[in-house]
Amino acid sequence: MAKKKTATVAKKKAPDQRALAKQREAFFMSISKKEYCKLAGDRTAKQVNDPARKYGLPVFHAHLNLYDVLAAFHDLITEMFRQDITVGEKGTRPIDELTTHKARREHLRLLQDEGVLVNTQVVREMLESWASIIRQAGEVLDRQFGGEAHLILDEAISDCEKTVSEFLKE
Repeated sequence: MAKKKTATVAKKKAPDQRALAKQREAFFMSISKKEYCKLAGDRTAKQVNDPARKYGLPVFHAHLNLYDVLAAFHDLITEMFRQDITVGEKGTRPIDELTTHKARREHLRLLQDEGVLVNTQVVREMLESWASIIRQAGEVLDRQFGGEAHLILDEAISDCEKTVSEFLKE
């Protein structure tokens, strides 16, 4: 009797999912600039770098971390959404005139919060309160040293008021 030969079929081992995830993450964290340019729609490095420079995207190394690049893209898109900016044929532009004014007002508030810009009305009120204090001091000088001391102080206050008015008009 002939022996039956049984074929042993080697079972393929299922790929280790953790190892695949690690490989994928390593690839995403260090993709070559050339590969990134292909992924970005077959763009040249210049076509990728110019807008990235304008918007501060991290794509200027030989190897890029896609996680960082995508996070920067989404930060940019989120900011554009927050400011209600759309992308048109001529690049980014505010949707309408009202949006432009809102953005300008928000920019002025930011400058004011940073102390770069001051509200002239607040400055005027502060200077008026100082002038009131100095006038009261002038009345005390008038009682103690006579009218001439008070006149000298009043003249100085008038000169200061003129200077402030001229300054605030500019």
